[in-house]
Amino acid sequence: MTALRFLTLFLCFSTFCHWGLSLRIIGGHPGEVPSQVSLRWKANSMFLCGGVTLTPVYILTATHCVGELNDQNVTSPIDPDAIFVVAGQTEMEVTANSIRRDVDKILDRQLPLSANSPINSIQLNTDALKVGETCVASGWGSTSPTSALSDKLMLVDLQIISQSVCSDKYNELKIKLYPGMFCAGSPNGDKDACSGDSGGPLVCQGNLVGIISSGRQCGDIRFPGVYSDVAFFGNWIQGAMKLMD
Repeated sequence: MTALRFLTLFLCFSTFCHWGLSLRIIGGHPGEVPSQVSLRWKANSMFLCGGVTLTPVYILTATHCVGELNDQNVTSPIDPDAIFVVAGQTEMEVTANSIRRDVDKILDRQLPLSANSPINSIQLNTDALKVGETCVASGWGSTSPTSALSDKLMLVDLQIISQSVCSDKYNELKIKLYPGMFCAGSPNGDKDACSGDSGGPLVCQGNLVGIISSGRQCGDIRFPGVYSDVAFFGNWIQGAMKLMD
């Protein structure tokens, strides 16, 4: 019997969490990402965040997806009884046929991962980021400033941006990028992922490189999206899974 468990990356700084975040993937297209899952509120099945399947029992997401920030900038975890995970579908709607797993209970069914099924795990990146490399972000965020969340999973191609360039951009807002953070975006600012897609993957060459975390506006060429660097946190991720096994 195995419990479905969450690992979270990127402590949500108040400057990111409250300054002008939008809820959209811009310039994307529909597609499939077998490792992508969605986190839902159990009370009404409403969408909460994205997540990524690492093993049949481990989901990686962003800290602010499953935590609440208090006035002291300390994140407290959401009651696991309040959320569940949906895997193996590109549609937003939860149906009787959806593959769902509660987080709060001991489960006798692991997520059915297979290379030939719509649900599969993904390898963690262990290499240094390559500036300029094209990667793919995905999520159900809305596709325009005025639209609702997308009813289909959307994918968007983004380029890795150098740490120095990205840091200089956010320094204009007096926001510091700490080790373990990096940026990805579009040279024209016409493609992006934002908070509606938080917790979802950024994938390069089939490996999980980043977790969608935060940013300032969406599709703003001045301020590209901010991601958690999976390679930077790799030892912690592996150690946390061993500790909880």
